[in-house]
Parts: sequence; structure tokens; C-alpha cells
Amino acid sequence: MLQWMISHAQTELEANPDIITRFHILVGVAGTFSLAYTLSFLFYNLCDNPQYVDELRAEAESCLKESGCWDFPTLEKMKKIESFMCESQRLSPGMILTFNRLVMQPITLSDGFHLPKGTRITMASREIQLDPEVVPEADKFVPFRCYRARKQPGEDIKNRFVTTSSEKLHFGYGTQACSGRQLAQVIVKMIFTSVLMGWDVEYVEGQHRPPSLVVEDFRVSYTGSRRIKMRRRKAIAGMPC
Repeated sequence: MLQWMISHAQTELEANPDIITRFHILVGVAGTFSLAYTLSFLFYNLCDNPQYVDELRAEAESCLKESGCWDFPTLEKMKKIESFMCESQRLSPGMILTFNRLVMQPITLSDGFHLPKGTRITMASREIQLDPEVVPEADKFVPFRCYRARKQPGEDIKNRFVTTSSEKLHFGYGTQACSGRQLAQVIVKMIFTSVLMGWDVEYVEGQHRPPSLVVEDFRVSYTGSRRIKMRRRKAIAGMPC
């Protein structure tokens, strides 16, 4: 990343070592935080829907035993787990507004709407995914929604975790889409699958999903005194470490 920032610097300011250092730290913080809230909501959705655990585990066990290792092709075969991740991201994104932009020069859109210089614009990515005209039964958690959709002709790429479109803006869109989303998918899938296979995860008795707080365009969980209980499972023979 450092080499990319140095090679693509277009001004003296962008090539300044102090500026590069600050941006590198910022990117690191953003990547760490986004992974943390994605995994948090993923485990909350797993605790809310324990009836799908066995099916997810069966897919993971089959894929891992077949390949004997945790590599990218093996993770790519875990389509039900990826579908669960997609649905969690759709209903529980860490950012409710994405594609933040600053208008650098006056723009008049095709419908006549005028955007003066200095205007800040953003996209309501979460609300788009909650629109029933975009997603059928948008208010329901349907974990294998994308898994079933990918079986239809021409729908495989459209229904992947990292896919961006005018309706799926969690990772941005176009040339400015998150360049690290493929890596993020691998990390999230590996951690989620590893915990899924090695642990039983559930809410502590009498507790339930904590409420979410919205801070500017971020959506975070306020855990307070609430906890998730994890119990180690017996090792499965033939599974790679």
C-alpha cells in the first residue's frame, strides 16, 4: 500500500512522507473498524437464527475436508456462508450512508436539480436495500437469499458479498469502490467459519441482541453489559487446522 501511495502521488503534498503516513494510518483504522462491526453483526444474526447453524457447518465441513486446507478456492465454495454474510450486511451494515462525495464544481443533473460547489452528497445505502421494490421481503432475514439467486442464469456475480452496483453500495461503486473488499471478504469468511466450526455461539440466557446506535453515518452496537456465550466444540476428524 505504501508503494502504491508513493507511485501514484500526483502532487508534492501527496508525496509528502507525513501525509502518506497519516493516510496509511487512516486506512488501517478504517479497515480494522469495518471488519469489527461486520463480524459483530454477523454473530448477532447467527445468534438470532440458530436454526441455520447445522446447514452452515455442514457446508464448511464438506468444503474443508475436500480440500484439506484453508485456501481461497475452498472459501469460494462456501456459498451458503457467503449468502449468510450478504444478508447480514444487507440488514445490518456498519454504515447507513456510503459513497460520500464533495462537489468540486457546480453540477446540474439531468432532471434540472442543481448541486452548488461545496455540497456534500451521499447515498442511503441501507434504505435502498430495505426497499421492497429492490429486494423482495426486504424486512425479513433470509440467509440463503443470495445462494438461491446465484443458481439462476446470469445472477452469480450480482449476488456475491463483494459485488457493487447502483443498488448495493456498501463497498461504494464504480472506480472509487473499496479496493480492499476482496481481502475483507476472505478475512470475514475465515474468522466466521473458524468460529462456527470450533464453537457454539449463543446469547447468555435471558439476554438478546443489543440495540444499535447511529453516530453520524456509522451504525454500531451498544453492548453495555450484554455478552455472547461461546462454548468450545469437540474437534472434527479430518478437518484442517
